[in-house]
Amino acid sequence: MVFDLIREIDIVFATYNTTHAGFNEAYRLLGHILMTVAPYEEYYLNHRDELEAGIAQVRGMIEAFNADFGLSIDALTATRNQLASWLTPTGIAEIGGGTLMASDICVPVPGRQC
Repeated sequence: MVFDLIREIDIVFATYNTTHAGFNEAYRLLGHILMTVAPYEEYYLNHRDELEAGIAQVRGMIEAFNADFGLSIDALTATRNQLASWLTPTGIAEIGGGTLMASDICVPVPGRQC
């Protein structure tokens, strides 16, 4: 009975020492994060309206670029298809010199399947 009690106390001490070290490291890292973020937080709080306006402006520019670029690609695709439709398969082979056209090659990238 005494040996069981000693064993249980030993388990409690071992668990405490392990978790104590882990908690100390976690708190140290949390403190480091908070100290690192503090200057940015202060800047954000003092310039919130400017930052929100800048983010909205950048978002708008990206949306406009995507819309305009998408239209340009669509127009370029239509032009290429129109030119290709004017030529016969023999004409395309002659223009290409027997090589593949760039549109015949697919490079798989994230978001695109070949």
